[in-house]
Amino acid sequence: MQEDERQQVIDRNLPHLVCVLLGTPIDDKKNGNDQVLVDPAIFHKCLAYARCHIADPNVVDCDPDEVWDTLNHFLLRFCIENLSEFGDTFNQLANVVLNHPICMNHKERNIHWRLLDFVLSVNYKAFVSIRRNLPEMEQKRRNILEALKMTTESSQVDPKVTNNTKSISNSESVRVTHKKMQKPQSPRKKLTPEQIQRLCDEIRDLTSLKHNTNGTI
Repeated sequence: MQEDERQQVIDRNLPHLVCVLLGTPIDDKKNGNDQVLVDPAIFHKCLAYARCHIADPNVVDCDPDEVWDTLNHFLLRFCIENLSEFGDTFNQLANVVLNHPICMNHKERNIHWRLLDFVLSVNYKAFVSIRRNLPEMEQKRRNILEALKMTTESSQVDPKVTNNTKSISNSESVRVTHKKMQKPQSPRKKLTPEQIQRLCDEIRDLTSLKHNTNGTI
């Protein structure tokens, strides 16, 4: 029964999370210009990948070092593609997640690394999408920075580096100082339905705050 409840929580919240990450309306609804923001086929492909990523018991563990490397490779690619300003923005968002009080004080270990790992695992042709839709993406980037500024000013979120967590390096240099002694340990158990629901509620709260400040991720 517990496994069924866990699956129900995933089925209820995962499509919404993928929609937020892709910037597409839920259930293939159209925006004000009568255009679907993202091809439904892409949405369903990403949703299927996300379901597999979450459902597979072999990927419940999260290795912070692997996520750390993936993040820095992602930032390096931004520099290589001459999109360093987008890398800087992603860098700021990643640091907010790593230092957010909800994540830092969460009873589930490494929840911040798991969130970043999920976001990185479901990104779809990020660099091609930016180049093809540069004006729109630039506006979204500015909206993100504005929402981030308002959020950090009105909450306990500290976008700067703290002494007890890693932080992503500046995307211009992409040189990381990684202290092994600070590496969090990987979790070794599945999340319960209650824990998954609580995390989804927390993500939804953060998403609602973002929309209230007219920021779009």
